[in-house]
Amino acid sequence: MEPTQNRPMRGKRLILIGSACAAAFIAVWFTVHHFSSLEYMQRITGVRLPGGIREVSTYDNGEMYVTAHVLLPSNTINGFANAFGFAPDPNPQFGLLGMEQLDPRFRKIPQDADLLAYAGRSRKNTWKFVMDRRSGHLWFTVQYPDFAGDAP
Repeated sequence: MEPTQNRPMRGKRLILIGSACAAAFIAVWFTVHHFSSLEYMQRITGVRLPGGIREVSTYDNGEMYVTAHVLLPSNTINGFANAFGFAPDPNPQFGLLGMEQLDPRFRKIPQDADLLAYAGRSRKNTWKFVMDRRSGHLWFTVQYPDFAGDAP
């Protein structure tokens, strides 16, 4: 009779172990997700971020775009801007999507920012980078095809 009584307990253990594994997976995913989003964004755009970035915040709406903010090290700002052809833009924030989903500290670009922008596109993607060259704050959005495969 003992094996029959242990069956419900065995099922509860399996559920507990499965739940613990799922929770661990989710915790790891949330810990490293912004880095995978940044890697994706860099691969698609060809824009490699310099080492030493801080204050990373990303948001992926899961349908058509991913948006991010990083703070560039001060000694890399000018070289980064020159390497990728950042230039003044009459409407620099046009094309940045989902900023309201970023960390609250990075949802708005300061009014006194000295902004430069870089935009590009490929057959399947578009992107926009906006940098405050005084502070090194960099906001960027990469748009990707929607679920139907329609490019932005």
